[in-house]
Amino acid sequence: MITSRYSLSHVRPRTSKLSQLVKRRRQLASQLEKLEGQIAALGASGSKAKAISAATLDRILDELAQGKPPLKSLPVDFSRADIYDDHD
Repeated sequence: MITSRYSLSHVRPRTSKLSQLVKRRRQLASQLEKLEGQIAALGASGSKAKAISAATLDRILDELAQGKPPLKSLPVDFSRADIYDDHD
């Protein structure tokens, strides 16, 4: 008679745990597939946005500026050096 090192009492819990892990993996794979579909749909809808023309952008900016006080002009001698601190 051949005897085994493992009794059935040791095999059943391991088989049950393995079965649970395989089931969980399938669930996660299904969730991942759904998320990838949602991401693809959002990416596709974002790429459908059309570019606006320069004239349209100017009109939108003019509408936003309506009712606001005009900005002061920059000095004639204005340069990048006026923006950045001395880094020496």
